[in-house]
Amino acid sequence: MVLYPCFERQEQVAESNGNSREIHTMVMQQLAATVGWSFVGVVLFYLGIRLFDLLDPIDYQAEIRNGNMAAGVILAAVVVSIATIIISVIVF
Repeated sequence: MVLYPCFERQEQVAESNGNSREIHTMVMQQLAATVGWSFVGVVLFYLGIRLFDLLDPIDYQAEIRNGNMAAGVILAAVVVSIATIIISVIVF
């Protein structure tokens, strides 16, 4: 049983006996998966921020432009929280 997919890939590379075509295919699959999950993460992040903007009645962008530091701290906390949730969902 492999707990982490990256270790499974390493085992597959070790079992391929140096066949460069198989290694190239595995690397390209891993690259495609990384790009795909990155795109999914960016889309989820954008949707999370837009949802926060829709649900919260305060216009944080205007408040930050007016120099309200508390609004900036709240928005930074929301950004970090959404990013943490998305990372934990994608990784596990």
